[in-house]
Amino acid sequence: MMDRNDLLGAARATFLSLFDSAVQELLPHTEAGLLKKAEFARSMRESTVLLDARTTLQRRLPTLRLDLVAHMEQLLDRSFQTAYSNFRPSFSGALATAELSLVSLSTFEDELRIDSVTKYLRDEVEEQLRDLNIRVALLFGEENVKERENPFRPYLLSRCISNTIDGFVESREQAAVLVEELCEGLAARAYTLYEAMNTLLAKHGIAAQLQMRPRSLGGGARAVGGQIPADHGAAAGAAAGAQSGGDGWTADMIPAGLPGMGGPAGMGGMAGMPGGPIAAPEERLLQLVTGLENAMGAGIAMGAGMQPGVAGMPGMAAPGGYPQQGGVPAGWQTAPHAMTAQPSGWLGGAERAGSVLRKLFSGLLPGGEQGVAATENVILVHSVTRLQATHADDTPGELRDGHLRNVILEHREELNSQTRDSREQMTIDIVAMLFEFILRDTDVPAEVRAQLGRLQFMVLKLALMDPTLLSSRSHPVRLLVNRIGSISIGLKQVDPTGERVANEISRIVEELLASHEGSAELFPRMLDQLDAFIAAELRAGQKEVEPALEAVDRAENRTLRFARIVAMTGAALGDIKLDDYLNSFLRHDWPRVIERAARSDPERALRYWRTMPDLVWSVAPKLTEADRLQLRQLLPGLVTSLREGLVERGREAEARELLGWLLDAHKFALRSIDLPHTVPSLAYFRDRFEHCLDKEALEAVAPHQPAPQQLDSQLLEEAIRELETRLEMVDRLIGDPPPPAEDAVSVDEEAAILAKLQRGVGVEIDLGGEMTRAVLSWPDLSRGRVMLNLGEDRPQSVLGVGLFMRLRQSGRARFLEEIPLFERAVSHLLDTADRLDGVA
Repeated sequence: MMDRNDLLGAARATFLSLFDSAVQELLPHTEAGLLKKAEFARSMRESTVLLDARTTLQRRLPTLRLDLVAHMEQLLDRSFQTAYSNFRPSFSGALATAELSLVSLSTFEDELRIDSVTKYLRDEVEEQLRDLNIRVALLFGEENVKERENPFRPYLLSRCISNTIDGFVESREQAAVLVEELCEGLAARAYTLYEAMNTLLAKHGIAAQLQMRPRSLGGGARAVGGQIPADHGAAAGAAAGAQSGGDGWTADMIPAGLPGMGGPAGMGGMAGMPGGPIAAPEERLLQLVTGLENAMGAGIAMGAGMQPGVAGMPGMAAPGGYPQQGGVPAGWQTAPHAMTAQPSGWLGGAERAGSVLRKLFSGLLPGGEQGVAATENVILVHSVTRLQATHADDTPGELRDGHLRNVILEHREELNSQTRDSREQMTIDIVAMLFEFILRDTDVPAEVRAQLGRLQFMVLKLALMDPTLLSSRSHPVRLLVNRIGSISIGLKQVDPTGERVANEISRIVEELLASHEGSAELFPRMLDQLDAFIAAELRAGQKEVEPALEAVDRAENRTLRFARIVAMTGAALGDIKLDDYLNSFLRHDWPRVIERAARSDPERALRYWRTMPDLVWSVAPKLTEADRLQLRQLLPGLVTSLREGLVERGREAEARELLGWLLDAHKFALRSIDLPHTVPSLAYFRDRFEHCLDKEALEAVAPHQPAPQQLDSQLLEEAIRELETRLEMVDRLIGDPPPPAEDAVSVDEEAAILAKLQRGVGVEIDLGGEMTRAVLSWPDLSRGRVMLNLGEDRPQSVLGVGLFMRLRQSGRARFLEEIPLFERAVSHLLDTADRLDGVA
């Protein structure tokens, strides 16, 4: 075996060389990454900061790699000086004069940034870092494993990058961007770096395993802290080894007198409980999920010697707001030996439970016999099928200890005995725990949860055969469970008792259980049938929905056309000085006449448009006899067109008022004698209006355009009257709509919101200061709107998708179910795993 001094020197050189190679590969990718992020930035300011940071990086590229390596050398030298105190590598003495500080940032925010990126790096190399920590401890002759004593720890990577960037970047914003981008890129390469370090030390006989020896607590010897701390993952591995016998642990190696741990006779344990070995991590996670483990806050786990069903044991507060589970769950009563004689657990490694589960649910978890199809485990699949048939006739909603039965937990020991590997064990436990949360989710009516509980073994069988059920949110099984959960909440608006919804869900479950297909292909058909049921439930208002949508369509098209005609009129009139009455009539009233005519007769609309220049010229002073003669010839047709247009709109009174005003105006024009300026000719006004004319605006069918932000109220009321329907516009009911948010909704978030806008989904909206519940009865996303059912006594209501998003951002609207049922269960399971990690 190589001398320890020489081996440490070789490790240092290898680390520097690997770091240099990683940096050389990293820098071009960082430059490209900054450019890509700038292109998709959410604001102009963010884009500017990213581009400025990229420019700064480009200027420094020629020397940045050397700067980073130089800083890493300094940090390594200092780390070797401060490593374990009972051993020093011989070459460190020559560096004693270097006075370097690992903390050079001056603000708390910067330190938080360093902590954040360090944690990110550590999470990426968790398993390799655990092994390297142990090997470094052995190399220094230590049993006490501490990451901060490891001279190659991830902190040096983040600190090296931070110190180097701070040395040439003055802007703290740019520095933060560069540090995060470089660390993010380095994280993808750090695993290879630490793997190579472990390979080097293993090659020279340094194993990633401490030789544990019994140690007395007296006589100045170290206390329990001398063993591997749990926060480095070793305790979990040791605990697993205690059961499997793979790491050299035996009961006599555990110090006597420690509560909750097995040991020699007479050892103290938990009050009122016999001593036993530490429960494996997956057992402790199950205990947390079911509310069994009431002593986790002190880090004490119950062992195999514990008697299930001990009277008076309170349940723990359930995670995520779930109701408290008192006593011992039924599943543990029928399987009293479920926590003993287990094969090696799926959480027995160094990785924390939260990390393992996140990788599982994201599809990134390796392991298991991946080369063997899950369907080859005929014995396990047959057992699950048999249990499914056995429990098919169970009374829905049957309780045990006051809670819906988790039948997977009841048969967990039997199922685990037939697994081939840890991946199958994990699938059984994960599905069981997910159903534990689903069965206790009080947002969903109890009768609906009871029906979902009948699918436990069917879902388990499919998860064993198809791992994507747990890793893909779009899996048909998850989609159906989520849809059932959402409509059971949303359709309360149209089915207050929930009886019809519960009957339909029961029918779907019966059909699933009666099917002999046993595959996920049946679930999309059931989802289609459920959607058909939702449509039928909402069909009571269907007679109003279609006319209401047609009314909105008409109002939108007419509003767009009217807006274009108003714009053309404004451009044509320009700075022409007119009497206030005539100016208002031409800019506001006559465009409505033109718009109405354009709906059915574009030629008549064009004639009405060409009436305007004649009207403007007719009231101008007539200074010559020729002008007076031309006016007399023009008046009959002009008056006819004006009267005709106004009468078509039902404005007979306005027509009489206009013609009376015109009579006086024309008398005045004919009596004009002289003016200091020239009056433009009729041809001039006609050319001016013709130049501003856009004939497309007068077409019978308006070209497809985005819907207007706000409908013209007169045109909407007119369309509603035509179709003899009832309709409310939500924007009128909410008062002042919120302004667009400064932080725009991201593309992914917008897509997620649009995906949730389905028929039967429940929402809550602030209408006049009061949160009102509604159910989405018709999504019309192509036109950017949805129809809402606010109750039987209210007409159909139209809400723009853009307005809904703004209301949601301002807290004035929300989904009744922000996270779908299955995804809520996943989220609560991850939270529970994090709790376990926090006390491990």
